[in-house]
Amino acid sequence: MATTDTIFTALKTELEVVIDTWEGNETWDGRENKDENDDEDSVMDDEDEDEDEDDEDDEDELDEREIETRREKREPAIKQALLDVQSKLIELVRKVESESPGDLPRVVEVVDLMLNRASLWANDNEGNGWRPYKGSHMPSYAHNPVSSPLLQDTRSSTDGKITNREMLAKLLPLFRQMHAEFPEATRNPDELLLKFPGPRPWRDTIRLHPSSTLCSRFKEPVPEWTQNDRNDQATAVFQARCEVTSGTINQASLLNLSANGELLTFACSGGWKNRIPFLSYFLPAEGRPDGDDFLQSYTTKLDLWDHTRSSWIDDQRRLVFVGDWDRVKSYRYRPAHAAEGAKIKFPVHTMNSKNYSGPLALLGDEELIRAGKGSVAIWQLDGLQTHGENGKDLVGEKVREGDMSTWRDDPEDIEPSSGSAISKTIQLEGYNSYEKQQEGPEIRVWHRHPSQGGVMICGMDDKSSNNFCHAYDLQAGGRIVSRYLGHGGAVEEFSTVPSADPNLFLTRCTDGHARLYDVRHPLPVATIVGARDQLELMTGAALAMPNGHPFAFTSSASSEDIKLWDLRARAVVYELATGNNTVESLAWDQFTNSLYAATSCLHRSTGYRRARYPKQRPEGEDDLNNDAEDEEEEHPHRRWPTGAFHSENYWGHIFDCGKEHRMFQYTFKCEPDTSVLPFYG
Repeated sequence: MATTDTIFTALKTELEVVIDTWEGNETWDGRENKDENDDEDSVMDDEDEDEDEDDEDDEDELDEREIETRREKREPAIKQALLDVQSKLIELVRKVESESPGDLPRVVEVVDLMLNRASLWANDNEGNGWRPYKGSHMPSYAHNPVSSPLLQDTRSSTDGKITNREMLAKLLPLFRQMHAEFPEATRNPDELLLKFPGPRPWRDTIRLHPSSTLCSRFKEPVPEWTQNDRNDQATAVFQARCEVTSGTINQASLLNLSANGELLTFACSGGWKNRIPFLSYFLPAEGRPDGDDFLQSYTTKLDLWDHTRSSWIDDQRRLVFVGDWDRVKSYRYRPAHAAEGAKIKFPVHTMNSKNYSGPLALLGDEELIRAGKGSVAIWQLDGLQTHGENGKDLVGEKVREGDMSTWRDDPEDIEPSSGSAISKTIQLEGYNSYEKQQEGPEIRVWHRHPSQGGVMICGMDDKSSNNFCHAYDLQAGGRIVSRYLGHGGAVEEFSTVPSADPNLFLTRCTDGHARLYDVRHPLPVATIVGARDQLELMTGAALAMPNGHPFAFTSSASSEDIKLWDLRARAVVYELATGNNTVESLAWDQFTNSLYAATSCLHRSTGYRRARYPKQRPEGEDDLNNDAEDEEEEHPHRRWPTGAFHSENYWGHIFDCGKEHRMFQYTFKCEPDTSVLPFYG
């Protein structure tokens, strides 16, 4: 351990030198006055060192352009130095786990703190100015080509060309004007356009199976797959053999699917300035009503003071728990195929959760829990006071309208109970910083451990100056039992399929990556680069394991599609269309072999043009010598967003959501009805 301590000291010093050097950069714009004798040479390349030796002028006298030039020159070197320190820390953990597992807990704890320090500083969580990854994403540093691969979309379904030629077309008038004025100094823009014709039309791409949906587009070359009588459901997913349906919804937040697949919910808002909280939900077992395009949707106005911050489904009691900042309400839902009418009518419980505004969950089957800063509140459900059969009995004291902490314009409609008091609390284990013991964590999101009862895997709130991912045993006094390393930001979502594999979980992080973990190891077993660049957010990540085969579905903020990753093949397989909508959340339903996607339309305030449809090509004719414009014709009635990420011919089924937020269901089957496709909005 002495050798390890020496390595820790060296890496800590190296990390602080990187930070101090970057802080030294800030003197160049006059905002700070750091010691110019700080040791910057350890993270500068030879060219920068020579420049520093020759430059003896007062930095305050440098003009702004020179300041910016020097900053830009040094920035890549400092970023690489930071990445090197992080990678060395990860490799140290890997080495200790292999050679000295008895030392692993202590090593992981120290490395966790150092990585957290680096992440918080680089992302500027504390708001102290210009930082390496403020406004962008930290690259992956915890991958390994053998044991922990980095999965990237290096194979293209766009042939490496501009995905939507509209983006280039917008610049053509300017290019043509420049060419007309300076014909000898510029190239003909129409010749340039030929070099960027956009992706191949969908009809010229591979379709893996005759039943592969027209809403899919495969990445070439497609990974190898062997079909047998034990992987029929996985084969359907791999080959995109699915029926695609959709329905209009209010703009959704995180999807919540009950453990038994009986209820799918999401929080939304309505009323004046969207200040009234609602709960929308579906009962998948009901199926689609005759003649309808999608599942029957239900919506209930909630008796909360503010927007819903968290929810949890108790499928045994058929209760949905929802919470705002100060209270938690429960609502009982009726099963599928119950009598007609509202499936949720009025609240069952109200709990006073003041100072506990974090995520909700059930601990075992009898206790409701909610996270607060440094502790967890618990309510014993058995014997807890209810609102009675008609939902009108008070629980606790009556809160006057003037005392309600709400911006709603209908306080008279809010159920006024103050709620049941907390039964007990659990203090969560704190953590050591470099200098002192800190108070307990502020949990942003959590998920039940896939195999250990009473253990919650937690992602911390980055606003509380933490990017940790820890597992807490709430039945053992709130003790940290596992630490999971490798995130470059805050964890926003977890996904598991415990019935298929009780050891795996997937995380979605603010750094634009999804990571697959084995609960028995501190480092990720795979990292997915889900975003197209370092500015795009990952909006959804769902683990799917049909027939035990691990897949991951991911979505990002701008690409307006969903990607399927084969985690064994270590490759992306295909994309799924979302009708030019951005995905807000994903959920996998193992009972129906379905993927749900809540999407929102971001084109409501942008322009639309006439949609272009491919002309019917005579049999036997190819398009090698044809102009792409001659192969399309405008549709007389349908429109297409000018800012859409994809062109019409990118997919086999052309449709736009038509300025509507939609819920999609991709139902994978061995023999799907391929004519089941989303409607044009």
